Amino acid sequence: MQIITPGTRLVPEAVLANNAALFRALPETPAHADTSLHRVVIVGGGAGGLELATRLGRKFGKRRLSVTLVDRNRTHIWKPLLHEVASGALSASNDAVEYIAHASRHHYRYRIGEVVGIDRAKRQVFVAPSFDDDGRQIIPPRVLGYDTLVLS
Repeated sequence: MQIITPGTRLVPEAVLANNAALFRALPETPAHADTSLHRVVIVGGGAGGLELATRLGRKFGKRRLSVTLVDRNRTHIWKPLLHEVASGALSASNDAVEYIAHASRHHYRYRIGEVVGIDRAKRQVFVAPSFDDDGRQIIPPRVLGYDTLVLS
């Protein structure tokens, strides 16, 4: 099974052929994207990174600023509540924030992955590929461009 993430477009011939083996991901920034927007990339979806992405997304929206949050996890659990999760008072699955749903509601992009490098001269962040439980690559390595980088 191939997982297609937000920001990935499918090649039409693959859809018509209905064959997942023919799907190929196109670049992170599609040709029709508005590249005139100031790009903010936030690395780390902890309390600070999530709050910043939320505030920027709500204040500026997708038409005035491009905000991308990168984190290796799919969900966020507010760390001060971890003792309640450990004691069984809270359920991690019920009380976790799903980054992708939160991003959609608050007008920013979420990209799953681990940042493995930064090229400050070229203003690029390198994100490692993601693998499923069987070790199959489900998301290829990516390069995200930025105008402002926040390490959170």
